[in-house]
Amino acid sequence: MKKLLYGAVIALAAVLVVNHLDAKNLAPKKIKEIMSEGHKPPKKDELPLCGKASMGKASKDEVKKLLELYQDLPKNTPPKGDEADFKKKANALIAATKKLAEDPTDADAIAGYKKAVNCMACHSEHRPAK
Repeated sequence: MKKLLYGAVIALAAVLVVNHLDAKNLAPKKIKEIMSEGHKPPKKDELPLCGKASMGKASKDEVKKLLELYQDLPKNTPPKGDEADFKKKANALIAATKKLAEDPTDADAIAGYKKAVNCMACHSEHRPAK
C-alpha cells in the first residue's frame, strides 16, 4: 500500500514539474530578452543577428531565430507609449522578417527588413528613459 502511495506522489510531482516547465517555455520572451538576443553582438567583434540580416549576411537559420524572437514582441506590453502603435511596429517587423527568411540575400527583403527594424522609431516612443 505504501509503495502505491509513494508511486502516486512521485507521479503527481512529475506531472506538476512537466506542466510548470511547459508553461514557462510557452511564455513569451520579454522585450529585453528579445533585444539582447537579436540586437546585441554575441562577442565583442561580432555583428548582432539584426546587423547580419541588415547586410544580407545572415543565414536562413539566423533569420529564423530573429523571426522566433520577434514573434514574441507583440505579446508584450510596451513600457511606455501607445500599445496599438507598438504592436503595429512589431507586426511590421515580423512581416519583413518572414519575407527575409524566404531568401536572406534578396535586396528587396533586406530593404524591407532595414525599414522595419529601425531602432529609434520604436525606442523613441516605447523605450523608457534610462
